[in-house]
Formats: sequence, structure tokens, C-alpha cells
Amino acid sequence: MSDVEELVARAICGVHNENAEHIFQHMRECYLKEARAAIAAKSASRWRPIPSAPKDGTKIDLL
Repeated sequence: MSDVEELVARAICGVHNENAEHIFQHMRECYLKEARAAIAAKSASRWRPIPSAPKDGTKIDLL
């Protein structure tokens, strides 16, 4: 588990101190799965250029 996953899992479960270590193991695994999903969703949603976009700066009317 990475430090980022641990921080996100603690944010999801609302426990930000040493008490997070005492959460039932199955609950902790659920929070970690949610954390990994949240991190993956953020990574997938980052901006990327559209490969088919015009390279000459032509404006595209989307409506």
C-alpha cells in the first residue's frame, strides 16, 4: 500500500489518527479498495489532448 492510498483511505473512512490502525481488517480493505478506485478515477480523468483535434489551431464548434 502506498502512502497516497493510506491517506485517501483515511479520508474516506474519516479516521485521521492512530485509530485507523485498529479498524477491523475487512473494513480497512474496503476503504483501501475505495481509495484505489478514487485514485484511478482521478488519473483517468486528467486532461489529455484529443488525437483527432486539428493541429493548426482551427476552432471547432461543438454545438
